[in-house]
Amino acid sequence: MPHFFIKTQQINEHTISVIGSDVHHIRDVLRMKAGDELSFSDGVEMCKYHAVISDITADEVRCELRYIQAGGYELPIRVHLYQALPKAAKMEWIIEKAVELGVYRVIPITTTRSIVRLEQKKATAKRERWQTISETAAKQCGRLIVPVIEEVTTLQTAIADIAQFNTKIIPYEMTAQSTDFRNTRDIIGGIRRGEDVAVFIGSEGGFEPREIEMAVNAGIVPITMGKRILRTETAATVILAWLMFCCDQV
Repeated sequence: MPHFFIKTQQINEHTISVIGSDVHHIRDVLRMKAGDELSFSDGVEMCKYHAVISDITADEVRCELRYIQAGGYELPIRVHLYQALPKAAKMEWIIEKAVELGVYRVIPITTTRSIVRLEQKKATAKRERWQTISETAAKQCGRLIVPVIEEVTTLQTAIADIAQFNTKIIPYEMTAQSTDFRNTRDIIGGIRRGEDVAVFIGSEGGFEPREIEMAVNAGIVPITMGKRILRTETAATVILAWLMFCCDQV
């Protein structure tokens, strides 16, 4: 069933009004017609609105609200992915998969070994592109919210941003603590409902030792991801998959 995001004011007691670019998508791309079913989210109420198209005009799709389905589509924790900028189009892939796996927010960061450096104009355009990818992925997998893709920031700023977070982890293989898989299991297994969880992923070259030291001093815990070295885009999806598996029912 196609899923769309709308504003709260578009939802009435018995009807839903779709306007804007979604009208073209419903009418001309999906070629839907009266009687077809849709679902909606407003990003505020944690529920899905199920409706049936009653009429389609040039600038509006009018729908009859059938029933409201309670939540359960979002993780019971808020996962904030701090992803060091990778090369080429990898960031787009990471965002798409992160949204599918339930991420709450993605924050691109620059690190010492980041190859990509975005000028302000390019950074703004990239962020708009990444936000569109987030919305498309959220629609595809039936999310109730569209995860926000924040502006590119530095590792130092990112570390300061999470001072009050409950759980803060960073995959890194060069400390005794991070090479113990039992420690990783205990950390992820100890996450509780409603917590904010920060995940830091390095770029292709990883983090420098001094960056790990800075992170550890700020309370971020190094963890292991196993005996193999993973690409940056793989590492992000693996961590998020673990969190989804272990925390979906906490």
